[in-house]
Amino acid sequence: MEQSRIIGHVVSVNGFRLKVELSTEAKSPSRATPDGVQRAVAINSFLTFDLGAGAHAVGILSDLDARESYDPTREEELSLELAKPRRIASVQLLGTARQSGREGWFFDASITALPTLDTPAEVATPDVLSVIFTNPPLRNKPQNSKDDNFDYALEIGHRTGDENSTVKVSFNDLFSRPLAIVGNTGSGKSYTVASLLRGIIDEQSLPNKAEPHIFILDINGEYANVFLEGRKAHYKREPNKIYLNGKEFCLPAWLMNGEEICEWLQASESAQKPILIHWWDREKGRSTLDAPRFVEFSKFEKPNLIEQSTNQGSNGRMQQYISPLELRLEIRIKDSRWQSFFNYKDQKIRSYEQWMKKLGVGQTTGKRISILDLSMLASEILPFACAILGRLLLETREMLNSDVRNKYPWLLVLEEAHNYVRSSWSAENQSLTLSRQAFERVAKEGRKFGLSLVVASQRPSEISPTIISQCANFFSHRLQNPDDIEYFRRIIPKQAQRLLDQVTVLSAGEAIVFGSAVHVPSRVQIKKPFREPWSSTASPYVDWATNNKFPLDSVIENWGLSDAKDDKVAKDGNVVESPVGVGEE
Repeated sequence: MEQSRIIGHVVSVNGFRLKVELSTEAKSPSRATPDGVQRAVAINSFLTFDLGAGAHAVGILSDLDARESYDPTREEELSLELAKPRRIASVQLLGTARQSGREGWFFDASITALPTLDTPAEVATPDVLSVIFTNPPLRNKPQNSKDDNFDYALEIGHRTGDENSTVKVSFNDLFSRPLAIVGNTGSGKSYTVASLLRGIIDEQSLPNKAEPHIFILDINGEYANVFLEGRKAHYKREPNKIYLNGKEFCLPAWLMNGEEICEWLQASESAQKPILIHWWDREKGRSTLDAPRFVEFSKFEKPNLIEQSTNQGSNGRMQQYISPLELRLEIRIKDSRWQSFFNYKDQKIRSYEQWMKKLGVGQTTGKRISILDLSMLASEILPFACAILGRLLLETREMLNSDVRNKYPWLLVLEEAHNYVRSSWSAENQSLTLSRQAFERVAKEGRKFGLSLVVASQRPSEISPTIISQCANFFSHRLQNPDDIEYFRRIIPKQAQRLLDQVTVLSAGEAIVFGSAVHVPSRVQIKKPFREPWSSTASPYVDWATNNKFPLDSVIENWGLSDAKDDKVAKDGNVVESPVGVGEE
């Protein structure tokens, strides 16, 4: 026991919370020890308590309190009583560090013995801190594997206030089960997503080939700068189109299953759904209604919703139900907002296999990450597109043989997830319901099929509780909304709740990290990604001080309005031609 490390002794044991009375010498937040200056009497500092036999309970200092006590100098009736402060530190126990001969220290998150009263409280040694933060738990060892090199310690940043420290997490655990990244706008969510994903694709120990595969549902168009090289990141975007790694992509209408095609055409339950289901089953080849089988575009243009074998009388009676369906289908095809569902004919995609390979699946060369830029889709189209993508990725993996379905794992990133996986009690249309249900299935069932989620959102209270409850790890950036904080507090482990009190004062890029991928909850400054996403906050003072004009021409072009014929206006702002009556009283 190093006397220079002792800062007090235990005066109360209440479950896994201790109270430590600080010694009179322990007044500074730092303490000089044989290993250098370390944090001692400060919030979030780590203390150890000797349990004997080489075991030490490890705790985090969560609260400091000073109380007055009285120290009578004599027992006589008129003795002088001197007031002195009694300084108390509250400590939350986190686990047990053990020393094992040549192997050094190792950490166990369980606590089998508690410190007793008067046990000295010591500043944790660098060796103990290292085993906690740089040697994360090893997870998901393959069955029958004799190789101990099955997991990797992924660096995510450093502990707040100590730039020389390093925080690492279990690679396997972080990316095999759902992960939630939450925080207010501007708090660093996209920064963290970019940092973690760059940690995957830049890891030198992983072979430089197409897999592993990561899919990002990028609804704000901000990740091209992180993962695309040079000019490829500055691709031109047009309304109502989907882009894959900077190139136009498609989401063929024939990927829909029976439930989705009925919702898409708003088929009524009693009469129209049976007709539509029968037609969709027939066009897909019978008994493959929900399979992603190719359907010619001409079948959508001129659908035969009733088979020719239907007798003329019945055909006439059913026409009143069919006409609205045919009209809706015609409108959908002509509606430019749905063009990404029908441009498969222009991209020459004629099979599910071709579409998946273009998405980046099953390739030995090419991108290891697929950025699906959905930012140009209309708000009512977005959840429908997300629903199809989420369901199809899960069902693709369900089709694998049982002995390999957890191999070749995928990671699906839901950016701004509150836009399409809202809780069921919030107002939602049927498209939002389909999207929520699809990703709830992924959250609940995806792990055993090798499909995991990263859920990023600024409003965790609006996310489906089913999805949040399945998350094994959390990165909580700054939160200010009381509803979000209270909602989050109810679902996190007890040992992280005191740290969550600090969530309102976190700086940009800083997060409370906790879950099964780390030994203990901690406050971490996330490592800066190699290239940051296009999500930085504006600098009005700098930009307003320039004489640059707003690039309206670019907006006009990107919105597809540059060839408008209604008003012809010269670039200098003079009206060349105006409709009759404009400007007249």
